[in-house]
Order: sequence, then C-alpha cells, then structure tokens
Amino acid sequence: MLAFDRVDRFTAIEALNHPFFTESKATHEITDESKRLAKEAEKIKSKEITMFDKDPSYTIPISDVKKIVGADPEQDDIRIQRHIQPPPVKIEKRIDNIDDDLIECDMCKNIQAEEQRIDFKKLTDILKTPLVGNEKEKKEIIQKQENVCKIILESLKDKENYELRRRGISFGIIEPILSIFTSCDLDSITLLYIQTFNCFTFPANNRILDRIITKNPFPGIIRLLDHKDPEIINETIACIENILSIKSQSSVEPETHPHYDLILSCNGISKIQNIFKQTKNKISKDRSAICIGLLFRGHEITDAQLKMQITTHLNLLLSSPDIQIKNRAIQALVNISQLEKVW
Repeated sequence: MLAFDRVDRFTAIEALNHPFFTESKATHEITDESKRLAKEAEKIKSKEITMFDKDPSYTIPISDVKKIVGADPEQDDIRIQRHIQPPPVKIEKRIDNIDDDLIECDMCKNIQAEEQRIDFKKLTDILKTPLVGNEKEKKEIIQKQENVCKIILESLKDKENYELRRRGISFGIIEPILSIFTSCDLDSITLLYIQTFNCFTFPANNRILDRIITKNPFPGIIRLLDHKDPEIINETIACIENILSIKSQSSVEPETHPHYDLILSCNGISKIQNIFKQTKNKISKDRSAICIGLLFRGHEITDAQLKMQITTHLNLLLSSPDIQIKNRAIQALVNISQLEKVW
C-alpha cells in the first residue's frame, strides 16, 4: 500500500480482499462483548448497527463505491494504465565493457517491445468469453482462449519480467482464468490454462503473489487437483508450491501458515495429502510433500505414519540437483520440526 509506483500498489478492492481483513483472524479480533452488544442492538433494530458490526470481514460492494464517488475506479485505473509508459532506461557506456552495455540495452528494448505488444485488455475479454453453444462453437472458444494462453506464456514463462506480470494482473487477466477453473467442466480445461496461471506465480516476488492472493485463487486451483490429466495435476501442485514457498520464507516463527485456513476451507489439504499417498508420479510426489511441509507450520500432522513418510521423502529431496526443490524441502522440514521444538 505504501509503494511509490501506483503499478506496485494494491488497488482499494485488492486491499479490502486481502487475507488480513478476510481470514478467520479478523473475526477473532472482535471481542465477545462487542458481538453481544451488536446482537442486542440488532434486536431493537438500532440504526447505529451496520454490516461492519455484524461481519468483521464485510467490505463495501464496488457498486456502492461507484455510487458514492460518482465514478468507476476500475475503468479509471484501466485508462490510467494505458497512458503509463515505462521510464527510459539510462545506460552508462563503459569502453572496457561495451558488449555488456549492448546486451543490457537490447534486453531493455525487448522488455518494452513485449509490453507494447501485449494488449491485456483484449486478451482478458477473450478469456471472459463464456463456454456456451454447440460442440463446434465451444471448441472455437477454447482455441481462441488457448491462443491467448500461448501469447502470455511466450512473454512470461521462466522470464523475470515482474513489470509485465503486474500490468497483466492490474488489467484483470487473473480473474477470468480463475473463473474457468471454478466453473468450467474439468475435461474442457487444458494444460495451457494452468500453465498460463502458473507463469504469474513463478518467477514472482511477494508483491505479485499478494495481488494474486486477493483474487481468492485457491478454490479454483484446488479443484484442478481432481483433473484426470497428470500433467495438469503436476502444474497445479507446482503453482500451489510457488505461492506457499514465498510466503513461508517471510517468517521464521512457528506460527500458522497464512494460507492454511484458506486451503483447508476448500478441502485442499486432504487432496494434497491424498496425492502424496497415491501418486506414482515423482513430480507430484515431490511437490505434494513440499506443499504439506510448508502448510503445516504451527500445525501438527496428526497422522504419525504420514508424517514419517513426508519427513523421509523431504530428506531425500535434500540431495536433489534442483536447487529450488532442495531449498524448499529444507524450509518444509524446518516447518515440521519447529512445532516439536516449541512443545
């Protein structure tokens, strides 16, 4: 919220939907006495009692905000974004390192060209197209949406272009993808959709992931774990791991993971545990073990046999040649062991 660049800052809607205001902790901060007084006042139909008193996670609907301010903040934000141009990059010329300067200059030009090439507003509108009609019409819609996915993947997959990710999120590219995850038939959701969503979670920084979290991604993502395609399950587990691992690194205290309750509420924890128990796919096995270890920070894994299996598997990952897997396995093991140290 304090970032100088408005592109980095949360919008008002994103801020109000942040877990700080919507998770169970927000409710726990309201005292029993306050709740009692609110209920008594409600019985006598006191006009002083509002939804803010009844529901600590209540936020003003965007429709009411538009009426109060007499404008549409979302459309204003889109118009402003269109006029924002990336600042010119100043490159020092060093005679002894001229080749490096030329490479850096080319990279800057490529990033700017990429930003100008992608029309996130148009791509978002295509992804919002409802999957209706006969089979032929549905296939045409899916093909158009997959083409959108290919454009985004070409620009973002494995590239550290945080600015382009922020712009995409600001233009609302995340919401229609999540809507597809939650509402469309699983058989109609192809690998390209989850790959596209995943390229926003990695490479990414905390600010980008915080913005994604405000979109309530877990119900849609967790639903994909029921998919028949093992590649989609692998990609989905990787996506969950990306979000969890970044958040876990922000604290060394054995407190509850900030997303534990969110994933628990959509039956995600049991689904991830079942994948670990049942899958023969190494990628899913590795990543589900890491996800469980990251999630169970400040929570006890009550199934002793499962805990032993996960701990054993995470220890095997410590010798992985993949540095990212190795580091995340270490963090997962630390989380599991912290609770034992406290007790």
